[in-house]
Amino acid sequence: MKFISLAAAPLALLCGAAQLYMKNVTFNELTGFGPGAVRDITLAGQFARERLDWVDADNHSLAYTLYEAPGLPAVNIQGTIELNDIGNNNTGIVWTARADAITAGAEDGIKARVLDIYTSSIAIVKGLV
Repeated sequence: MKFISLAAAPLALLCGAAQLYMKNVTFNELTGFGPGAVRDITLAGQFARERLDWVDADNHSLAYTLYEAPGLPAVNIQGTIELNDIGNNNTGIVWTARADAITAGAEDGIKARVLDIYTSSIAIVKGLV
């Protein structure tokens, strides 16, 4: 697990407009609001559809499921994002993912891709605040 420290960022920044904090986003459309909302996104030329499963505003966390991702070697990818006060006006971000199944032999590639998405997105957020 990797922790990155940055100045406080609102949870909303991490939810809606993916093109603001993710590189290579060419399409982003949100349908609905709050839990159950669906986002269609094209990232690095690959389409995905994800659903916001829950939001815990009091604990600054949310969970989502990437339930349609043609071409990805994983099934039912679930992610959580948690923001934590780590002192000195800094926020720690814990962003995790799991999948019900990953195609044999694709584990290292998908791990590297997810790590790149998380690390680059957090770096972009850090530059915004």
